[in-house]
Amino acid sequence: MTSTHFFVRDPGAGRTIWIESLFAAANTILTSFTTMKHACFTIALALLVAGTMSAPALGGSHQRTLLLATVPDSSPAVLTDGQHVMTDRPGYRAELLQQAARQCKATVRFTLAPWQRVLYMVEHGEADGAFASSYTAERAAYGVYPMKDGVPDPAKAVKGYAYSLFVHSGSAMTWDGKTVGGQDKRVVVERGSVGADVARNVGLEPFEIGTTDKLVRMVAEKHVGGVVGIASNIRAEIKGSPDLAGRVKELTPPLGAKFGYVMFSKSFHAEQKELVDCFWNAIGELRATTAYKEMVKSYTNGKPGE
Repeated sequence: MTSTHFFVRDPGAGRTIWIESLFAAANTILTSFTTMKHACFTIALALLVAGTMSAPALGGSHQRTLLLATVPDSSPAVLTDGQHVMTDRPGYRAELLQQAARQCKATVRFTLAPWQRVLYMVEHGEADGAFASSYTAERAAYGVYPMKDGVPDPAKAVKGYAYSLFVHSGSAMTWDGKTVGGQDKRVVVERGSVGADVARNVGLEPFEIGTTDKLVRMVAEKHVGGVVGIASNIRAEIKGSPDLAGRVKELTPPLGAKFGYVMFSKSFHAEQKELVDCFWNAIGELRATTAYKEMVKSYTNGKPGE
């Protein structure tokens, strides 16, 4: 407001009053009022932002969702339609992971892909974790396992399983628990699986070329000497394909035993260590319960699971 010089006549006092001082006073009041409005707005905005940041999510505390990847093969452990895990009866291992997540105030979402793709997803942050992953130094470069005394803790595994050698029913290949006999030592293994190491350890020549269903069919059609893989998965594949029955046989004893874990990416573990540790602990606790064993039997016609 600019200052203007003018006079008014005070008829009662018979004198002229200098008005500039009145305008100066009014200007001071108006400026103070504007400053107060600005200050009040600033304070209100700060309170609003603080309230928004500290306010809990609508409907209660936020639940973290774990995105876990696995293969699309359907079995009593994880029942799928090839693209999704079934909703109502997802399989005993899927239920185990769902229950473990709930115990840690989280939820689980499953995604399916070939095993090599599953590992890629974890390594590159496209999935939080993968199951069931046995421990290898290569995977430990980007993944984290539940450890105890410097080694993976079997008590927190989601499964224990055997790797076996399957051959054509007319094959001359043999296995006595120590030595593989026969001239053709070429076998196929699922791409990205530990089966390649298991096969090499007993003198076989592994080729990583595909998924379980394709590998078993290659053996049945005599395109390769045998297939090394998780015994229960290959048995399930043979059982689910009547045309394979009688054409493929399992050589005993198993080539080796492994434990499978939920492997989390290093980045996710660093961000959610408390949740991951809770999840692993819950898996171990739940697997040891009678309720879990009964739940497994409800999927396997009374037989124990892996």
